[in-house]
Amino acid sequence: MNEAVESKPVTYSCREIQQRWWKKISIHKPGLDVVTGVCLLMVLFHSFIFFNGGVIAHEELYNRWLGLSDEGILAGKIWQLATYALLHGNWFHLFTNVVMIWLIGGRVLAIFSQKIVALCLLLGKITGGIFFIGFDYLSGQASLLVGSSGAAIALFILMACLSPNAKMIPIPIRAKNMALGILSASLLLCLCHPGLSLPGLSSFYGMFHQAGLGSLFMVSHSCHLGGGIAGFWLSKKIMGKMITLDHLVRTRID
Repeated sequence: MNEAVESKPVTYSCREIQQRWWKKISIHKPGLDVVTGVCLLMVLFHSFIFFNGGVIAHEELYNRWLGLSDEGILAGKIWQLATYALLHGNWFHLFTNVVMIWLIGGRVLAIFSQKIVALCLLLGKITGGIFFIGFDYLSGQASLLVGSSGAAIALFILMACLSPNAKMIPIPIRAKNMALGILSASLLLCLCHPGLSLPGLSSFYGMFHQAGLGSLFMVSHSCHLGGGIAGFWLSKKIMGKMITLDHLVRTRID
């Protein structure tokens, strides 16, 4: 005969709760993989520039050779669509991009091969660069693009499409909502640029500046948008080849 035993509520101390919280975090470990290689290359590249006179001393390298600009592309320097991602304006700029690629790339690498991650990074920076050049042409401005944020955004959108309900600690927002917010904000801020002269939208540019948010337009939102679209396109190509539950049901053998 079984005897019912009254269960007592389980309580945890603050220290135990913190330990359980940290166990949920999975950080990519360094190794012979594309994520480690890309991040290490960017750090070494910027370190060389920093310890050899800084960005100002290498202005020609930025403006004429490796940084992305309309002038460079028109001069036939197509390689700039890839090399601009190696350059960064300062350590904070580098740090944010490296952290994004490391954390997000590590999660994608746990699901797919290095080939997929490398392809996503390549498509992200090239498509982001193309969107940047196109936006510069439409808005009538001439600027220089450096940084790997387009590739980082591509990785994030890819991850969000593959795992829409995932959350990245410490941000308690579902990946699909964050991805939609990033793409929507990038598109809106692009359309608000005064160079496009879009009715009703261009006036927001002045409002942002009056509110002390003018620095928002120092970021290449067109590059972010292009990188995000590249990540979204790649996710559709990948998921189109994956076997779904519906496919298994339709093709099952009774």
